[in-house]
Amino acid sequence: MIRNEKFDLLRVIAAFMVVLLHVSASYVTGNMSNPNFNFTIGNFYDSITRTCVPIFVMLSGTFLLDNSKNRDYKYFYTKTYKKIIIPTIIWSLVYFIFSMLLIGIQGLKGEEVNYLVPLINWIKGQPYYHLWYLYMTIGLYMITPILIVLKVDIGDENFFRLGIGLLLLGIIISLTSNLFWPIKFINYLGYFILGYSIRKRLSTNSFKLYISFIVTIISALLIFIVTENIVFNNIKMDNPLYFYDNLSPFVVIGSVAIFSVFCSMKDVSVSPLINKFAKNSFNIYILHAGILSVLQQVLSKILRVDLNPIWFIPFLSILVFILSYIGSVIIEKIMRLNLFSNVREKSSMNSIIRNIVNVQK
Repeated sequence: MIRNEKFDLLRVIAAFMVVLLHVSASYVTGNMSNPNFNFTIGNFYDSITRTCVPIFVMLSGTFLLDNSKNRDYKYFYTKTYKKIIIPTIIWSLVYFIFSMLLIGIQGLKGEEVNYLVPLINWIKGQPYYHLWYLYMTIGLYMITPILIVLKVDIGDENFFRLGIGLLLLGIIISLTSNLFWPIKFINYLGYFILGYSIRKRLSTNSFKLYISFIVTIISALLIFIVTENIVFNNIKMDNPLYFYDNLSPFVVIGSVAIFSVFCSMKDVSVSPLINKFAKNSFNIYILHAGILSVLQQVLSKILRVDLNPIWFIPFLSILVFILSYIGSVIIEKIMRLNLFSNVREKSSMNSIIRNIVNVQK
C-alpha cells in the first residue's frame, strides 16, 4: 500500500501530543488548588496539545469512510474484530493487572486502597485512563459500514453538512451529560465524518493554508488564556478545565483547522524514522501511559527538588515517547518469532499490535 506521508507526519505529531498532554496533566491537576508557575507551564503545554484525540478520530474517518470495501459488513466487522476488539480486550487485561499491582504497592505502604477500583473502571470502559479511546473507537467502527451507505445515498455535500450537525450535537451532549461507553462514540461522529469530508473538499478546492494555521495557533492560545484566567481567579465552574474537553469550542475549531492544514498541504516526503513512528503509533499510544506511570514512580523517589517544567515536561515526554517506540518494536519482533507462528495462525495475534489508526482499507 502506498502511504500518505503527510498524514503519517500528522499521526506522529498527534501521538507525541498525547504523551505531552499526559506528562503536563500532573502539573495542572497537582497545582490547581494553589495555582503557581508550575501550573502555568503545565497549562500551556496541555493547552497546545488538546487537538490530539480529534486528530486521531479524523484520521480514522478520512481513510475508513473513503474505502467502498468497508460497506461490506461481514468483511469490515471481521477486520474490526481482529484489529480492534481483540487488542482492546488484551490491553485492558494488561492494564487491569498493572493497576492492581500499583494499588498493591500503595497498600504495602500503608495507604488506604480499594481493590475494586480497577474493575469498576473497566466496567466503565476505562480500565486505564487512556484506554477509553479504544472503547469509543469500537463504536465508530461498528457504524462505519452504515455511514458509507448513507454517504453514497445522500452525496458528499449533504454528508459534510451531516458531519457539522453531528459535531454541534456532540458539543451539546458533552456539556449536558456523560454518555456510557457503548454510546460515547456519538459525541465523536462529527469529527469522524469531517475527517472524510474535509479531505474530500480540500482536494478539489483551492484553500489558503496559512489561514488555518493561524486559527490553530489562536485556538490553542485561547484555551491556555481562558483556563489560566478561570483557575487563577477561582471562577466558580462545575469543571474549571472545561476548555480542555475534546468537544469544547476552541478545541473543535483548532482540531478542524490543523486537520485542514494537512489536507491542504502538497504531498510531503518524510524521513524513514517518521514512517516507523507512524507505523507504531498505536502501540506508542497504548504503552506510553504505563511507561509514564513507572517513570513518575521512580523519579518521585530519585528527585529531591522540583525541576523547571519549561524543559522537564518536553524532556520527559520525549523520553516516554522513545521508550514507548522501543517497546513497540520489541513487541513486533517477539510476535515475528517462529516460536509464535502457530499462535499467529490460529488467533491472528499479529493483529493485536497493529495500529488501528493506520487502518486505511
